[in-house]
Amino acid sequence: MEAAITHHEKAIRVASSLGLKESQASTLRCLVELLLGEGRLNDAQPHLESPKSVADSSLFNLGLRMVMQVCVWRRQGRFEEAESEVSRVMDMCRKLGVPADSLEHWKGFLQEVEEKVNNLGTSG
Repeated sequence: MEAAITHHEKAIRVASSLGLKESQASTLRCLVELLLGEGRLNDAQPHLESPKSVADSSLFNLGLRMVMQVCVWRRQGRFEEAESEVSRVMDMCRKLGVPADSLEHWKGFLQEVEEKVNNLGTSG
């Protein structure tokens, strides 16, 4: 697994040095997904934060980064941040004209996160 992570990190550096933003963003997504699959949330987080200008080079890349960020925060139990990011994803989708029925998944996800936030508030 470490060899795969090292390979992705090298590929990101090469794409960066050549100015290949789409390749860099694509490889970055693969690396984050690999780390998430291994449960290495703390290792995935910096990769979501540091190269935002690259990851956000298109609306597609921006949306994927936002979704991956929600997954990390949710797994870390950072439900308030996840809730905020889900709201941002939904707002962006509405502005882009995404059909309302396509947002049903996010509405359910947002309700789930809101319940967890409310439970945290009542248990502490």
